[in-house]
Amino acid sequence: MKTATKNTKQNRETFSLLKGEQIFSENIMGIIHNGKHALDAIVFQIGVQFVESLLLYEREVISGPGYKPKSASIQKWGFQTGSIFLGQKKVKIKKPRLRENGEELVLKTYEKLSNPDKFSDELLDLPS
Repeated sequence: MKTATKNTKQNRETFSLLKGEQIFSENIMGIIHNGKHALDAIVFQIGVQFVESLLLYEREVISGPGYKPKSASIQKWGFQTGSIFLGQKKVKIKKPRLRENGEELVLKTYEKLSNPDKFSDELLDLPS
């Protein structure tokens, strides 16, 4: 009887330790899973801000700074909501607008990013 009782106690202790390790393992996996989602969200937001900065840069290169425009015929025309492809996702962005002689100018960067078939390394060849 003493041997059976001793084995039962050892088995309980072993199961207790295993259960604790399982809970620990599950907690670590939860942290990793949540951390990955948080990191993905941060990287995504950085991507959106980077694209919006590229568009603003292109607008400034074309039109010149507000206090020293390159041409009187080119005017900054505020912003509008647009969408681009970031990775495989279609994303809403704040798109800067330009007009020349009353007609909308299309930013090359926006044109390439809004059509997934046109996106290429040429995106980085912005006008200077």
